[in-house]
Amino acid sequence: MVKNKKKINKNNKNDKNNKNVKKMELIKKRLIGSRFRYINEKLYKNNSEMSWNLFNNDPKLYTIYHEGYRNQIIKWPYNPINKIISWLNKHKEYFNIGDFGCGDALIAKTFKKYFITVLGHTANSNHQ
Repeated sequence: MVKNKKKINKNNKNDKNNKNVKKMELIKKRLIGSRFRYINEKLYKNNSEMSWNLFNNDPKLYTIYHEGYRNQIIKWPYNPINKIISWLNKHKEYFNIGDFGCGDALIAKTFKKYFITVLGHTANSNHQ
């Protein structure tokens, strides 16, 4: 009977550890989201020189921003890039396509044949 009690105690400890791990994961996701929102607000409230300096002074912000963006778009009803890709698919023969401020360069990856260049601070993709 003592052995069963030890098993129950171990299970309780494992349950507590799992709950703590889940809480930490949730906190980390929220932190990533808040950092993304902070950087995003800086970008749309300031001029391009200020934005350039922000990233130039701390290059890790590129990764933080794009990771936050990826986490954010899964919460949206749809990804606006997919709508753009859908429209471009219908009209691609009329355009040379560039991917500006590319992040993951999804447009560039989708339209390699029609693609000219990626312009952005960083391209988190090996599309070329």
